[in-house]
Amino acid sequence: MKIAYLFLFLTLINFQIFSAEDKTSYQFIDKVIAIVEKEVITFQEYEKLIKKNPTKDKKIILDELITKKMLIQYADNVNILPTNDQIEFTIESIIKNNQITSDILKKQLIEDNITYEEFKDEILYSLTIKNIKDNQIMPYVNISKYEIDAALNEKNFNDSIEYELQHILVSKINDENNEKIKLVINEFQNKSFSLVAKKYSDGPFAQNGGNMGWKKLSELPSIFVEHVKKLNVGNTTNPIKSDNGIHFLYLKSKRGGEKEKIYSLQYKFQQLLLKRNELSSNDDLETKINNIKNLIFDGLSFEDAYIKYSEEQIKTKINQLEWINESSLPLKFKQEFKKYPQEKLIGPFETDIGWHLIKIYAHQNSDISDDISRQSTLLELKRKKTEIRFRDWVLSLKDNTQIKILEE
Repeated sequence: MKIAYLFLFLTLINFQIFSAEDKTSYQFIDKVIAIVEKEVITFQEYEKLIKKNPTKDKKIILDELITKKMLIQYADNVNILPTNDQIEFTIESIIKNNQITSDILKKQLIEDNITYEEFKDEILYSLTIKNIKDNQIMPYVNISKYEIDAALNEKNFNDSIEYELQHILVSKINDENNEKIKLVINEFQNKSFSLVAKKYSDGPFAQNGGNMGWKKLSELPSIFVEHVKKLNVGNTTNPIKSDNGIHFLYLKSKRGGEKEKIYSLQYKFQQLLLKRNELSSNDDLETKINNIKNLIFDGLSFEDAYIKYSEEQIKTKINQLEWINESSLPLKFKQEFKKYPQEKLIGPFETDIGWHLIKIYAHQNSDISDDISRQSTLLELKRKKTEIRFRDWVLSLKDNTQIKILEE
């Protein structure tokens, strides 16, 4: 027993010595400074961001960390968290678009004091935000026809044509300047606009012969717009009166205005579909759809066959069919449709859904420029509204998330 007590005593002594020595050489490892639902924020990851952004407010850095943890957890809960394959694909796209190699990318990251894992983590977060916007917000954003029309009109007005203009200003109208205006108009008869501008203009472009460079209508003072729109290349406007004097504009050149046309093959067709199911084998479906095709060859109209046999019916009247762009078709359909117009009855052919038999009634090569322009404008407007709603959405999510800051 004495030996046992002695051993315990020595152990305690050693522990005290170790503790005393440990206090003198103690180093801070890490600690939790905030909890976001099930995730923690450590002092080290917080401090790392502070060192990378020394001028940034520390409260903002902490708030951004909290938001990041919160959004990644949310995306994980609703099954829209990016997969590792998506992250790798994004990195490969970055490498390809920048025309570099993987080694060069890693070298650049090292130079920027960023580890490859930190880089992947930022890709994960960026894709998470995109997935949330695309899946949780954008589908609920409505854009009216009026908004699309207004945006298209503004876009066409602002961006379709550029004008290379020269400018003369005769400042503040008085008797002396009235004579100057007459001189300017007379000089136009036998001298170039550039020489007249250098000699008489009080405007900011006088020394350059009045050259304003290339301008869109949206970049011009509103009092110039209607005059420029009516102006032909090589002509000068009549005097334009404003608060600061009289202006003359000369249209040196003009570009743009012709919108590139985009054409696409379009089809009107009906699809007779036999879907895969657990009761019928694939061979049975193939036999059945071939029998239907034979009935059509024997005189049964496709429309009647469609009504009687198709397991997916959208519209039954031929005059209700809409034009479908080739670009909207699945790949297998595009391949099969190439047989038209030699074959008007296409198939049967197989896809993951089942067996298809298609009757094409008409096709055309149509200008779809306006459709594409409307679609891109719709998407642009949706994205703008999504960005605005995203900020409010994040605040709302934060209000409903358990967040605990342990240390200020």
